[in-house]
Amino acid sequence: MAGHQNHRKLNAPLRSSNPEDSAQAEGRDWRWTGFRDKTLWNVLELLILPLSLLIGVWYLNARVSQQQEQVAQRQVSEQQQIDQMAIDRAQQDTLDRYIDDMVASLDEGLLTSPANSQQRDLARARTLLTLRSLDNAYKALLLQFVYEAGLISESNTVISLSRAELSGINLNATFLAQANLRETLLADSEFLGAKLQGANLSVAELSRAGLSDSFLFEANLSRATLSNAKLQRAILVRANLSGADLGGADLSGAFLVRTNLRGANLRGANLRNANLNEANLNSANLDGTDISQAFLCNTIMPDGSVENRDCP
Repeated sequence: MAGHQNHRKLNAPLRSSNPEDSAQAEGRDWRWTGFRDKTLWNVLELLILPLSLLIGVWYLNARVSQQQEQVAQRQVSEQQQIDQMAIDRAQQDTLDRYIDDMVASLDEGLLTSPANSQQRDLARARTLLTLRSLDNAYKALLLQFVYEAGLISESNTVISLSRAELSGINLNATFLAQANLRETLLADSEFLGAKLQGANLSVAELSRAGLSDSFLFEANLSRATLSNAKLQRAILVRANLSGADLGGADLSGAFLVRTNLRGANLRGANLRNANLNEANLNSANLDGTDISQAFLCNTIMPDGSVENRDCP
């Protein structure tokens, strides 16, 4: 038995005492990777450096791209400012030439020229053509000029602004008393606090116009389109709104004393706290309009009856 065991020992393969030979024998020789005898931290150090470089390159590229974008935006903004300045200069030059021409025409007797004269026709044509080339801010300036020059006075209308395109202009707090703006296109325009007493705005297009706190005493707004207009606290005492379209208009707090609203469309209008004392609503359309909180005294209602609900 002992001889058999000795025989097995003699026949067993010899194991090398060299660790390298042992590693090779077991297939675990990592010398070719370059990481032999390296710790985990050594390996991480080797990885962190290129990763840091990659992050740095990415950050620098991002910063360069951001700076380039900022420069491009600044250049665009500067170019827009330059373009706007050029437009403003052109607009101002156009307005200045128009004023110079009008002053010359006034010196030649435009104000006293006969109605329907060629001089007046030329002045109107020049005015309408100039308005087409101006933006809203300069249109407002032109309108103020022709008013101050007495060219659109209701008593002596030298230049008719019928169908003139003035939509969207800002006329807040302006003084246009007795101005003739008949049939003028003024949709979306602003007249906050404007003085328009006695002005002729008949058949004018004033949809969505802002007329809050405006003074329209005895103004003529017959057959004007005022749908969805803002007329809060407007003074419309003795104004003529016969046949006007006030559908959806806000007339809350408006003074409509002795106002002619005969045949007017007030469908869906806001008349909360509106003063309709002695107003004429004969044949007016009040469908969907709540007048329960309006003031009514000696007010002619749509059916011709007289309402004295709020008389003292």
